[in-house]
Amino acid sequence: MNTTSLLLTLVLVPVTAFGQSDFGDYQPSGPFHQPVPPLPPELAFSYHHASTPAEGWLRGWAQVIHATGNYLLSRSQSAIVAEQARALDLSNDRRLIENHDWKQARRDRELEAKRLKNKAARPEKYRLAYELSSDQLERVSGEIAWPEVLRTDRYEGSRRRLEELFRKQAGYDGPQTNCSPEIERESQSLIRDFDRNRSEVPQTEYLATQKFLRGLKHEPMFRTQVN
Repeated sequence: MNTTSLLLTLVLVPVTAFGQSDFGDYQPSGPFHQPVPPLPPELAFSYHHASTPAEGWLRGWAQVIHATGNYLLSRSQSAIVAEQARALDLSNDRRLIENHDWKQARRDRELEAKRLKNKAARPEKYRLAYELSSDQLERVSGEIAWPEVLRTDRYEGSRRRLEELFRKQAGYDGPQTNCSPEIERESQSLIRDFDRNRSEVPQTEYLATQKFLRGLKHEPMFRTQVN
């Protein structure tokens, strides 16, 4: 049992030392226990034969005491080293969590920076794709030149509401009013209504009308960008 405990100690000590060296400049909280080597068997007696039976018995008993002490020392130090290894393992787990949190925070910052960049570039992209011409929207009076497919009675309520909102937005009938949220909601509602009836409209006309409606929806954003 003495040999087994000694081997266990000799194995755990290098593992612990390696674990500590793997931290670089990071030092886990300590201090760590430095294992004490077991006492050599030659301490206080030799291997010469005993001159009397009593001396032989005492030598044997001394060896038993010595081996028992070394066994208890090795077992105690093995337990200490095992606890140190466990502490290093927990420290590694904490560092892994901190590293994961740091990477996640960095990823969130990068995504937020990209989102803000895209948000800043969105008005110009939408303007190039959807801005209505002066023939389609008279911006001084807010008058809208509706496509033929939207002039039916089915969309009359939405047309009147949007015309009213654009006149207020332009300040044509009175004080200029910011109606951007209402324009966006009403335009989106008209987009959905028109989309439900897409089977009744030729594909080319459908696409052109959808582009027109999105131009109405984003028009307040284009005006804000210009101002």
